Amino acid sequence: MNSMKVLVLDTNAIIRLEANRLGEFRPEVLNAIEDADRLIIPALASLELQYLETRKKVVQSAARVMQTMLVELRAQMSDAEAWRLSEIAADLRWTMDPFDRLICADAIYHDATLITSDRLILSNLPNALW
Repeated sequence: MNSMKVLVLDTNAIIRLEANRLGEFRPEVLNAIEDADRLIIPALASLELQYLETRKKVVQSAARVMQTMLVELRAQMSDAEAWRLSEIAADLRWTMDPFDRLICADAIYHDATLITSDRLILSNLPNALW
């Protein structure tokens, strides 16, 4: 068991944190983020943010969001190897969303809690929190 408090932030959590929409988080989740030894941003979250920006689903630029997370929250980009994430994600058959599968795989890889508002993930990934 990992003794460090490691959290992986799903894209939806990243968007809310960057926009300072803290009221959308339960107090326990905000405390977990504040108390974490390590906050991890999945590499795929950057790509998903660019995708959402291109589709006009978010107003913040992906670059600005990532900069805020890395500088102000002192989050770190995931160091997981792509081949390993793909291997883990292949077993997550409860969703067909490739972004969700790989972000969940990142949390599993790091033996971390995934911070997400996604109900499907919350229902299927034991170490997910909202």
